[in-house]
Amino acid sequence: MRQLFQYLLLFSILIHCSSVYAQMMYEKKTVVTNESVGRILKMTEAFHPCPQGKMTKRSYRLYVDSVVSRLPKDSLPYYKSLAWVKACLEPLREYDPNVRISLGLSPKDSRIFTSYKLLPFGCMNISDTLIVKNSIAQNLYRGDRILSVEGILAKKLIRSYYEDRYFPNMNQLQFFNGILLKDSYNLKVERDNRVLDITVKGATKGRIKYMNDREPSVALIDGVGYISIPIFYNNKRCYKKLRSLLQKMQMAGSQDLIIDLRENSGGSDKNIDLIFSLLSNKDSLHLFRDAKVKNSQLTANYGFPKKYIGKLFSLRKQEDYCSILSLDGDLYAGPVNCYVLVSKYTGAIAASFANQIQYNSIGVLMGEDLEFGALNYGNITKIGLSNGSDLLGILQLSTAAFDPYSRNKNHHVRVDISIPYVAKDYMKSDDPTLDKAVRYIQKHRK
Repeated sequence: MRQLFQYLLLFSILIHCSSVYAQMMYEKKTVVTNESVGRILKMTEAFHPCPQGKMTKRSYRLYVDSVVSRLPKDSLPYYKSLAWVKACLEPLREYDPNVRISLGLSPKDSRIFTSYKLLPFGCMNISDTLIVKNSIAQNLYRGDRILSVEGILAKKLIRSYYEDRYFPNMNQLQFFNGILLKDSYNLKVERDNRVLDITVKGATKGRIKYMNDREPSVALIDGVGYISIPIFYNNKRCYKKLRSLLQKMQMAGSQDLIIDLRENSGGSDKNIDLIFSLLSNKDSLHLFRDAKVKNSQLTANYGFPKKYIGKLFSLRKQEDYCSILSLDGDLYAGPVNCYVLVSKYTGAIAASFANQIQYNSIGVLMGEDLEFGALNYGNITKIGLSNGSDLLGILQLSTAAFDPYSRNKNHHVRVDISIPYVAKDYMKSDDPTLDKAVRYIQKHRK
């Protein structure tokens, strides 16, 4: 009995220490200096093909100096220090939406965070209005409007980080707003025209990870075939699901197909030719005229001469450069009316997929225009930022600039059929954008 008591006491101490340490991670402080900002900017210059966006090197340096001149002299919590780094990268992000800074954890910190509790839901952002999309809290529902979290208004929550359309989880918003890790959180929400104060239990990182289904899902909705692709990852599996759906559509006499990429921010292009082969009877698709990369340690696999480190190189003359995607005519499933549903969150390979559908007249785009620059940059890498002893954050950068084939000026992917996001609709209906897309297709059915 005594041994059991000692064991339980030791276990409770370990849990307490892990909680305290996890809390300290949010409260750790560092000093942001001109030198530390300069080191981060050197990374962007070393790896990104266009590190100042459309600004000249001098004007960008003046902009950064103006940000640095406002830096506090005292040490700052990590989340506030990363906010200053984020501000320095804004001119680049205006042209490359892949650029961002986020919370970084060392392996040791990650192990501790797995047992601690975070905000247990994911949201949509519609004009600074946060609408719950997924929740594992028993008293918080899809369609609830988040007015505040721990007294911080929704608008501030969003603008402290990046104004994405979708937040699959609230981890980064929680960190960038300095919301301390707790077992439960106080929220103010709007539901059925009533304002409610509720307390939700936090969830571990492991539970939150599985809150969002990343697998392709298929359905027949009122005679319209539907496939949602949250990420281009296992594209062979996606191909098989789409092929099966097209077969069911043929049996049902349907020729209308929606491919939903609204929450797809990228992934891998491996085997993506299989998906295109189902949808197009063309021999091949032209992807881009050229691609340029900065010669660096991250692009060493291209075999550029080491003496030209830091120089831009065109991939056009590279043997493994692939500007044309060959298709397999034997896989073509027959003619369909293809509609690709996109949002400003659709990025990287998903943006390229949508553009190819539009440019090659395989189908039309519905929803909202993609972010400016979503098609122009890619081959994303992530770099850890440290202050010498701790991992401060993760810097995400593109390492390639593309000159794609596109119908649109400046390669800005614009939809053929606009379906605006309306916050109040999402408070009343499960997926009003999809509902509107289906109704449009039924109305204009040939």
